[in-house]
Amino acid sequence: MLLMKIITRYVYELLESDCNLKKISIPEGYGVIVLNPNENYIEVEKQKMHKQSSSSDGTDEPAGKRERRDKVSKETKKRRDFYEKYRNPQKEKEMMQLFIRENGSPEEHAVYVWDHFIAQAAAENVFFVAHSYGGLAFVEL
Repeated sequence: MLLMKIITRYVYELLESDCNLKKISIPEGYGVIVLNPNENYIEVEKQKMHKQSSSSDGTDEPAGKRERRDKVSKETKKRRDFYEKYRNPQKEKEMMQLFIRENGSPEEHAVYVWDHFIAQAAAENVFFVAHSYGGLAFVEL
């Protein structure tokens, strides 16, 4: 655990010094950290997860955004038992599933971050990493 914290701190220092990115800590309840060189982020409070039908329900949510969310939701339901496993090296057989707060999967979290922060930024070429997952999650946005 200590090694992970040291590596994380080192990576953030490299991103800030070598890549000229700025670390922005979003208060509890927002649930994400955004690194942005231009400070053109928007603070969006993370909403509680609730089930909605994918049919037109009169919301102001764009259809493309809803379709992406629904597609990701369907894909991750199949793999829900397999993502985000943590292995305790001292107890080799013990596995614990860790969920991303208020997101059902790493893919849903990536779509949330994209829709609420990155898509609204002025940047043209964007790459983002959610390093707490412990694996790889690729999402077509």
